[in-house]
Amino acid sequence: MPEKRFVEIRKVVLLMGTSTYFRGAVGIIALLAASAAHAQFFLDLPSQSSTFGSNMRGYWFTAPVDFQITGLRVPTDAATGVQRIQLVRLSAPPPLFSNTTTNFSTLFFEPGAAGTDFLDMAIPISAGDVIGVLGVRSNGTSDVNSYGTANYVSSILGNPVTLGRLGSQNPLSSGPAPDLWAENGGSISRVEMRFTPAVSAAPEPGTLALSALGLGLAGFTLRKRKSAS
Repeated sequence: MPEKRFVEIRKVVLLMGTSTYFRGAVGIIALLAASAAHAQFFLDLPSQSSTFGSNMRGYWFTAPVDFQITGLRVPTDAATGVQRIQLVRLSAPPPLFSNTTTNFSTLFFEPGAAGTDFLDMAIPISAGDVIGVLGVRSNGTSDVNSYGTANYVSSILGNPVTLGRLGSQNPLSSGPAPDLWAENGGSISRVEMRFTPAVSAAPEPGTLALSALGLGLAGFTLRKRKSAS
């Protein structure tokens, strides 16, 4: 019986599809959905205040909402050589130095990319995830961090987020961080982040059919009202 009812609904939807109002509504909704899905945002960072050589530094934050990281880039204020980046998800906020943690997973690692472009990716982040970003650029002889003020209040999709100081006593040129620590003050290493709203799962066929039916009925009603006026 459920299967038969779905077939009947689908027939009604196909009939309603001849309505100009129905086609217009579907087109507008599809356009709005596509625009929202492809909207790109950039994490606000503090201005460069100083530089620091060799060992990797970065920032960490707790995600306030679901979103997707689509790109990372080390700015060229401190150096213009290859950029090295590591993105991690920690199991908990990192401990204060000199304590360290190894309880994290690497979501992305780039050992040395030439150029000034963003490094593309598509990494989903869930609300409550503790995320760490580390990045440096080479000046030809050593790695350099572009420092900015720590505990900087930025935002993700309109939600405030604090960027705390994160680091490891190891250079990214030697590979991914083996351990991580945090500090309450000091500076963060500036790594630009590009992101989008979370990518929703595809709706179930039944949901699509019922939504289309609702739009079709709305279009049919509007057409009847226009004819009566």
